[in-house]
Amino acid sequence: MPTDKALKLAREQNLDLVEVAAKAKPPVVRILNLKKYQFEKKQQGKKGKAKTTGTKELRFGPNIGPNDLQTRINRAKEFLRAGDKVKLTVQFKGREVTHPELGFEKIEKMIKVLADSSTITHGPERKGRFIYTVLEPS
Repeated sequence: MPTDKALKLAREQNLDLVEVAAKAKPPVVRILNLKKYQFEKKQQGKKGKAKTTGTKELRFGPNIGPNDLQTRINRAKEFLRAGDKVKLTVQFKGREVTHPELGFEKIEKMIKVLADSSTITHGPERKGRFIYTVLEPS
């Protein structure tokens, strides 16, 4: 189809005449709404970028000091605000394992402080040399 005839046809439909393949013999053109086409292409590029929620782990010992414990609490709050799950783990080394009640006390203290911004997914549980719990944002 001649170029002027294609342009006239596109104008009658209030659309644009877009060249698709310039190097072809003869060149290939298409009648379409260019703004709509560009918008749809832009939207296709945005898909698949959903935020993945991860699990962040905070490890500490049963004899952790109060200031270090407060630092762990602050980090846990940051992770929860970002939408991540938090796994709190008390790790026993050597003879510390004979006093698991110390580890449960630390975990319970952290759960109480973080109760306003989280819910318990997996409650305090002991496995070998570890006591852990998993919190998720509320």
